[in-house]
Amino acid sequence: MVILLIMPLISCVTTKKTESVYIPELIFPIFPDLSNFKYKRTENGVIVSNEYILELSRYKILIEETEKTYNDIKSLYEEDKK
Repeated sequence: MVILLIMPLISCVTTKKTESVYIPELIFPIFPDLSNFKYKRTENGVIVSNEYILELSRYKILIEETEKTYNDIKSLYEEDKK
């Protein structure tokens, strides 16, 4: 009788929980290279083409998106620590 009561306690094994960490990929944009565009050096600075200004605008948008994605991911991990 005692053996029948002990058997369920002995045979019940808990499974080990393993944690896995997922590291999301962030793609950082590359700053536009001025040498790929038309420009002119002057005494007071540099005159650049409209295309370069557009590339700078695209770069700014991509950097802001990357920063937002990073902060979103960061907040997820910070919530897990609380």
